[in-house]
Amino acid sequence: MGSFFAGVIATFVTVPFLAFLLSYIVFRKVTKNNLRSFRISVDVTTIFLIGSVYHATYVIWGKSYLWAICLVLLLTAIMLFLLHWKYKQDIQLRRIWKGFWRVNFLLFTVGYAAFAIYGVVARI
Repeated sequence: MGSFFAGVIATFVTVPFLAFLLSYIVFRKVTKNNLRSFRISVDVTTIFLIGSVYHATYVIWGKSYLWAICLVLLLTAIMLFLLHWKYKQDIQLRRIWKGFWRVNFLLFTVGYAAFAIYGVVARI
């Protein structure tokens, strides 16, 4: 049973948009709301995208760049915190967290695509 879950998680880390598709279908059935289902699926997929980018960097270059991923996450959080403070003059942690998580979805989607293309070209 444990190896089944490990296989499912490994599949979702390898192909994170499969996790997006599956979570969207499940949450669409549960919530009956397209926009809410999409947002929840984006939030779920972000974890798998981060893991995928970490794994891709490890496979391509043979060493861990977890420090770089953590640095990107930290800098993104600081940037969004400062932007929110500058424009709203009031700190709303829930809004900052949601924005942080969704910006990371976009950043790591681009990173995933870039590493996938680089990995294919480098192996040819």
